[in-house]
Amino acid sequence: KAVLKHYKTSGAGNKVLVITTTDRGTTLMEQLRLNLPWDAELVAACVMDSKEIEYDMNGITVVANADNLYDVAGKMALDEVLIDLPDYPSSERKKLVADLQQMGVVCNCIIPSLHVEGSTRNIGVFGSKPVVSYEKTTIDFRRALIKRLIDIVGAIVGLLITAIVTPFVALAIKIEAPGPVFFSQERVGKNGRRFKIYK
Repeated sequence: KAVLKHYKTSGAGNKVLVITTTDRGTTLMEQLRLNLPWDAELVAACVMDSKEIEYDMNGITVVANADNLYDVAGKMALDEVLIDLPDYPSSERKKLVADLQQMGVVCNCIIPSLHVEGSTRNIGVFGSKPVVSYEKTTIDFRRALIKRLIDIVGAIVGLLITAIVTPFVALAIKIEAPGPVFFSQERVGKNGRRFKIYK
């Protein structure tokens, strides 16, 4: 949890702009706060049918509407957008996606789906049509426990092997070349953001 919290506050997560409407926005923001992907960071929202901007929507600042979306998005360091506009004509949504892709932004479009208890949902294509597939899932406690034990034992063995090998590898590196065994370098990531990597 500590590592995840550090990652989310480090600025390294994918910067996401939510594009929605007034009647859907508040509920959507609440759902996203509870189920946000671990590598995503909600930075702002665009409420397409709003007449005003710079207000709070359930903890997220609304920075744009339909009139200035592209101007605002073009000035932000965005990695992705989440589009929730089910009532918009498909032609308008298609144009929106195409225009945002030209800015180098990944577009995620929410599609309607049913919530069925005890089922897993998968997005796929049936023929040429995008579909949500539902599959009944049953959890066998014994199998889940055995799998968990195998994962733990495998991790322990891997750590032991690493602990044994690392000193010899570090010594070989020191003999081969001067300088530290571990070092950091600055690299340029997505949308020009700089970060450090450790080798």
